[in-house]
Amino acid sequence: MPPQPHREGERQERCQTPVATLGGMFGRRVPPHIVFAFSLLLAALCAWAAFAALTSDRIIWGVLAAVFAVWFTVDAFRSYGWAQAKKRAEAETHARNHPNLK
Repeated sequence: MPPQPHREGERQERCQTPVATLGGMFGRRVPPHIVFAFSLLLAALCAWAAFAALTSDRIIWGVLAAVFAVWFTVDAFRSYGWAQAKKRAEAETHARNHPNLK
């Protein structure tokens, strides 16, 4: 279902949590811990492929796999940061809604 246009005077809210690429493609958000796990898995597979290619003198494939390994590693660190930011925001909201009144 396509997004509905905003009426004049309506406030348009922006999403505070980044959407992973697959989530944007399918119209849903992928939880950051899932993105983290799959990114680490793909980074490890690409690093293994890069090592295997470079040791068998396939330089182009090795460099390409190494680039993807770095890409997925950076993606994993970014998703970890999203998860930590979400935890901090939830803790702040909880503290704001349930003050300690001892």
